[in-house]
Amino acid sequence: MDSKKYEMIQKENEGLIEEFGNHLQEKGLSDKTIRTHINNVAFYLNRYLLDHYDDANAIKGIEYFYIDDFFGYFFIRKCMWSTPSTIRTTAASLKRFYRFMYETNRVTKKEYEEFTHDLQESLDDWCEDCRIFNDGKEYINF
Repeated sequence: MDSKKYEMIQKENEGLIEEFGNHLQEKGLSDKTIRTHINNVAFYLNRYLLDHYDDANAIKGIEYFYIDDFFGYFFIRKCMWSTPSTIRTTAASLKRFYRFMYETNRVTKKEYEEFTHDLQESLDDWCEDCRIFNDGKEYINF
């Protein structure tokens, strides 16, 4: 990706993340919870989507391909802090973020419902894969 496109998407992400943080404050969440959600969403948008896919922005990030690759491969294999608990926490952050994206008309109701359905259906599998990978008891063939 050329640097101008990268910077443009990164700037869009920063704006969305700031708006999301304000949204969470309005909902009355604690500062610590807000920081956790913001850090998780920023990591997904900027370190995963933006750094690995040329055309992936926050809106495309709701697609199952990206979510499954992130939780089912990238997060387990590339993030040394990954545990079933961090997968669940990060998934909760993304669920809140994409609900915000739906409430602000950036993604459709159908997209959000498919996202939450896919998340619910796959979450236990991703957590189990992470547990197995972290235990080193079994090789996971990705």
